[in-house]
Amino acid sequence: MLNFCCQFSLPKRSTIPFALAGLLAVALPISPVAARNDFKACTGSLIESGVADDDAIAACASALHPRDVSDCVDEVIDIREISASNALSACSRVRRPKDLSDCVSDIHRDLSITDSPAVLDHCRRSLLPTRFSECVSGVSDAASLGASEAMQACISAGFQPRDIADSFVSF
Repeated sequence: MLNFCCQFSLPKRSTIPFALAGLLAVALPISPVAARNDFKACTGSLIESGVADDDAIAACASALHPRDVSDCVDEVIDIREISASNALSACSRVRRPKDLSDCVSDIHRDLSITDSPAVLDHCRRSLLPTRFSECVSGVSDAASLGASEAMQACISAGFQPRDIADSFVSF
């Protein structure tokens, strides 16, 4: 008969990593739930920016990512001549509020703008605001166009082919 003299227990050295992990878990700060509440942060930020309470509540409650909306409004109102209500209207009606605020700030940084609400409106209407701002800056620099002409050229539907072969079939 063969007897095994081995015991199936954890070695004593394996308790040290478990003890360190336990101490680390206890020492980590626990963030309160209120600090992670994006709706509270959004509403508070919009009210501080000068948006009416009812408008701030409605915008944050209906947003998929409320903190993005409030960050967009904060960045856009830093630019001259744009009111908080106009910024909120634009930022809450786009899919990517961060791209909208980047578009407005990039165009203002690259060009001398006299009509900031028009820039906000064009960036809001664009499906790809980042690409739109690059287009406006590039076209304006290369062709020596004014900002409004560059925005009109970049927001248009694009090239419409005029001379199409007779064999081309459109559905």
